[in-house]
Amino acid sequence: MDVDLRYPSDVGALEIASHLGIDPTTIDFSCQDWAYTYPKLDQLSGFISVYRNCDLSATAKRTLGCFIFQTLDDHLCAGGAESLVSETLRMLANDYGIHEPEFRYWALVDIEDEERGGPDDWFYITRFAFLHVTNRTERT
Repeated sequence: MDVDLRYPSDVGALEIASHLGIDPTTIDFSCQDWAYTYPKLDQLSGFISVYRNCDLSATAKRTLGCFIFQTLDDHLCAGGAESLVSETLRMLANDYGIHEPEFRYWALVDIEDEERGGPDDWFYITRFAFLHVTNRTERT
């Protein structure tokens, strides 16, 4: 049976929570944007460590990717090192098939030019995500 990886899932979040020792009730699944409102910047290193070191299902990887993208954007907003962002997105790009929706979302590639605005209107992580999307497009 194929798993729908277009969206993060509560099943994936529960798997991640078990690896991190997080109380799953701290994730408000009733919020439509829970995958972006739950993660906090101080969790970033734990998220990256779990992604690198744990045997995760594709569903957990997809959900963890959402957490990582959000906290990387927060990291840049707080003046964090761009090198961590580049390195971490390269890691996620190794599973691009799982994370393509997330790369495309943060890269703003599916938004009309006039709606996208300029760099001041973008996410902090947009230009980094955009590089991975365009690199994939150039390969095909």
